[in-house]
Amino acid sequence: MEGHAAMDMSVAGGGSFRQRLFSARGLTAASHVYVMEWAAVLRDVVLGLAIAGCLAAWVPDAWWRTLFLARHGGLAHVWGPVIGLLRDRGMRVVAYDLRGHGSSGLAADGDYSIERFGEDVEAVLRAAGSPAAETVVAGHSLGGMSIAAWAAHHDVRARVAGAAMTNAGVDDLLGGALVFGALGRLLSQRRLGRALVGSAIPLPPLSTPVGHAAIRYLAFGPSATDAEVGFYERMLIETPASVRAATGIALSELDLRAALARLTVPTVVIAGDRDRLTPPDHSERIATALPALAELIVLERTGHMSPLERPREVADAIAAL
Repeated sequence: MEGHAAMDMSVAGGGSFRQRLFSARGLTAASHVYVMEWAAVLRDVVLGLAIAGCLAAWVPDAWWRTLFLARHGGLAHVWGPVIGLLRDRGMRVVAYDLRGHGSSGLAADGDYSIERFGEDVEAVLRAAGSPAAETVVAGHSLGGMSIAAWAAHHDVRARVAGAAMTNAGVDDLLGGALVFGALGRLLSQRRLGRALVGSAIPLPPLSTPVGHAAIRYLAFGPSATDAEVGFYERMLIETPASVRAATGIALSELDLRAALARLTVPTVVIAGDRDRLTPPDHSERIATALPALAELIVLERTGHMSPLERPREVADAIAAL
C-alpha cells in the first residue's frame, strides 16, 4: 500500500527469522501491517460497493446489454455479437434459445425432433408479430436446420422477407462431417448417430486443457480467441445430456433436402472454410437447391461458429437482405 513507504516495517538485529518475528519489535510491526492491510481491504470493498451502486442506479440496463452483446462474445449467446451490430443499425432483434438449450426449458413431451424445432420457429415468428416485409429469419447450425424444417410446413412469404442459414446442413450430417472421416461414410448413419452424437453420457463438469483443445479443433478456425472457445465449451457442458442425445439422434437421421424448395424468399447461406462439423460442401448443396439464393458466403479461416468468429461479416449479410 502507499502508506507502507512512509513506515519502516523491517525488524533489524541478529537472530533467526523466528526470533525476530516473535520479538517485541517484530510483533509490533506485524500488528501494524495486519491493521493496515485490513483497512485497505475495507476501503476497497466500500468503494467498490459505492461505485457498483451508482452504476446500477444511473446507467440504463439497455446500455449494459448493448455493451456485452456487441463487444464481448464470450459473455453473450452465440448470436450476441451479431445482435449488437444489428441493433447498432437500428434493427429490432428477437432471439431465443432452442428448446432444451440455454435459457429455454426442457421439452414437456421430450420431443426434440427436427419437425418440432421447425414448429418453434413458427411460434416465435407468430409471437413477434412483425410484418413479413420487415422480417428476416436467421439461424446457425441447428437453428438453420430449424428454418428449413419450418419452411417445409408453413407459408414462408406470409412470415418473412428473407432468411439466413449459417453453418448448416440438411442431410448426411455424419457422413459429411470431416471429424468422422471415412468412418462416417462406411458405417450406418443411424448406428453412428446413436453411438456418438446420440450418447447421453454426461460431459465433464469443468473445462480441461484436453477438452478445450478438442473444442477448438472441432468447432473453430485458427483465429478464434480463448474466450470464444471457452464460451462454446461451457455451453456444451451446460446442455443437459438427455437433450444433447435426443437432438443428436434426430440430426443423424436428418433429410431436409425437399424442404429447401419451399424457402422461396431471398436467402443468404454462410459457411466457414475450416468448418469440420458442417463443411462448406453442405452450404454449397443448400445454395444450389434454393430457389431464391441471395448469396453464398464462405468465410476464410472460420470454423463452425461463424456468428462468434466473424460477427461483422454475418451481420452485414443479414442486414443486406
